[in-house]
Amino acid sequence: MNPQMIDQFECYSPDKLENYSSYLQGGHSLTEEIEASSFWVRSRNRLISQLFKRYVFSKYTNIHFYDAGCGTGEVLKALQGFDRVKFYGSELFLDGLRIARKKIPHVHLFQIDLTELNFEERFECIGSFDVLEHIENDQKVLHSFYRSLKPGGTLLLSVPQYQWMWSSLDDLVCHQRRYSYPLLKERLEKAGFQIKFKTSFVFLLFPLMVVNRLKEKLFSNTELDETAALDQKVQFPLWMDRLFDLVMKIDEAFIRLGISLPWGGSLFVVCEKKCE
Repeated sequence: MNPQMIDQFECYSPDKLENYSSYLQGGHSLTEEIEASSFWVRSRNRLISQLFKRYVFSKYTNIHFYDAGCGTGEVLKALQGFDRVKFYGSELFLDGLRIARKKIPHVHLFQIDLTELNFEERFECIGSFDVLEHIENDQKVLHSFYRSLKPGGTLLLSVPQYQWMWSSLDDLVCHQRRYSYPLLKERLEKAGFQIKFKTSFVFLLFPLMVVNRLKEKLFSNTELDETAALDQKVQFPLWMDRLFDLVMKIDEAFIRLGISLPWGGSLFVVCEKKCE
């Protein structure tokens, strides 16, 4: 893989830089604004840190961790407290990488289309968080993740759950699908992975999500532009954000105890590459 240097980033898929079929154009700037005040982002990052500590950090002396589809770098920023870890991150679009570089300037960031990933046994851990649902050929990406991990390496993965929960938000952010656990399990095992742990997420708040989806179907507002529509769906008053953050900490506590939550808006899976 011979990258082209653009804006001081190694670009392995420069022909895909303007292909916005997989994500909202300008979406990373909007995402950065939303992430700063999102209970869901804070809670997801705490859970990722928890799973990383349990399944990865305790397992290796030195770790090469690759965040595949790192967006604006929020997950990589959240993991900076771990020592003995060399961090890497990639994104398809330069606007996301530029934002990430400001947050985590010492992390090796590069541009690539994940369907063109071609590393061989390079990482002890790969994380891909709410990325796979944007990619049409998700099976090819999972095979690439498997090939890129060292034997015994770990994949941390999160995806939105339940196709019946599809909403205009999925359309706005260019999702290809939402996942059931049987579907994701089938594709992971086809790629060669062994599943070590799985859990739903956004468990206690899930009934509110369902009600919100039903409300949208009955009273959808099609007059809003994309920016306003996205903001309306993911931004909450400060008091509500803090309340939801407290509720999410209960989800996190259950998972910390090793409990696999039976339902929720998201699905987390911890997988392992078989040792040869």
